[in-house]
Amino acid sequence: MQKSFSVLPFTAKYNGAPLDGIIKKLKGIWSKNLVESGLVKVTENDIYPGWNPAKFVLNQTASRGWAACGTSTYFDVDFGRYRIELAGYSLMADANDDDAPRNWNIICLQNNVVLSRKENNKVLCPNAKLGVMCGSYDTAYFPVDTIKKCGKFRFSRTGVSACNQDCLNIASIELFGTFYFPEISCAVCKKTQVFSLALYSLFNCYL
Repeated sequence: MQKSFSVLPFTAKYNGAPLDGIIKKLKGIWSKNLVESGLVKVTENDIYPGWNPAKFVLNQTASRGWAACGTSTYFDVDFGRYRIELAGYSLMADANDDDAPRNWNIICLQNNVVLSRKENNKVLCPNAKLGVMCGSYDTAYFPVDTIKKCGKFRFSRTGVSACNQDCLNIASIELFGTFYFPEISCAVCKKTQVFSLALYSLFNCYL
């Protein structure tokens, strides 16, 4: 007989550490790369020459991340069947660039709800401007404006950067809120297997 289990979600609250959230917790469950293992898909509509693909924003390291310039600049983070009730997020700016983020939003692509919108926000690298680099991998936490359960997020530029260019430059991100597993099904299950099933579910596998 086919049985189904609902695996309890886990919550990552912001505790003052801007890179200690859901992405870090998922990395703690599996030592594999979240993108290469298939748990998360990260895509972008453009890459500025010499910069990395948007998947590098999940590395959470102080190193060159993703950048793009143009009239429509964005990257998507897709968790597939998993859902996140996003309460907030962190962005890391690039130390060696003057394109610190100033205008951006985050949209849930499943329902086109704007979860966060920032306009002329100078929290990251407040002194950066044309020709003046950030100087550090400045990282900051931002609460969302609207809390919704979502599986696919779009980070997009909505205005100019610190150097007054139509660019978006992000070295790394982190997400905070509650992570929900999909329902897990198996033919014969024991209670002791539920935790293992939760781990298997991270890779879209069923026993």
